[in-house]
Amino acid sequence: MLTRKQKEIFVYICDFLDKNGISPSLEEIKSHFNLASPSTAEYHVKNLCSKGYLRQTKGKARSLEILKPASDMMLRGLFQTVAKTVPIFGYANAGTAVDVAEELIEGHVEIPKALETINNLFALFVDGDSMNRASIDGRYIEDGSIVFIDPNQKKPETGSIVLSVIDNHANIKVISYTENGFVKLSPHSTNSTHKPILLSSSDNFFVNGKVVGVA
Repeated sequence: MLTRKQKEIFVYICDFLDKNGISPSLEEIKSHFNLASPSTAEYHVKNLCSKGYLRQTKGKARSLEILKPASDMMLRGLFQTVAKTVPIFGYANAGTAVDVAEELIEGHVEIPKALETINNLFALFVDGDSMNRASIDGRYIEDGSIVFIDPNQKKPETGSIVLSVIDNHANIKVISYTENGFVKLSPHSTNSTHKPILLSSSDNFFVNGKVVGVA
């Protein structure tokens, strides 16, 4: 099933190809839909490819091919109810910390059915490989993954994968608590260069939610 945005982008690509004989660039898709960045357009295109609607030649610009025509049924269904979605609020690093800007929506992603009852659920792109050995329901947290955050869980149990914010920078790590009151944020990676982060009550730090799903 396609999300509303994926349907809109798919129909736009079909129409662009029909009129111009070539597919739109990521920058053109970004501009047409007022997306935050070309990487957001690329995310939607990759989803359309994985769902069998498009094919793309790797390393070749404007190489999108239509595998399923934008039929009248697709057009009629464009504004019908589709799967529930949540906003993707930029990036959270699974490496060194990066700025978190929750006011900047990078796009929307379909909510897995198991998570539909969670209030205020949101999503983030993952940047980095410090959690690529960690998985939820069989899906690994790899560079480029999307993670779903339950913001209601501000004090998750030891061993939980969390979104933490340190000095206004966001990252994803495994949380644990030491006997002397420190909070430890640990990587779970094939890359041995990533090291745990140890924090005390004097640090500018808080947990912004628990990672409850991966796409």
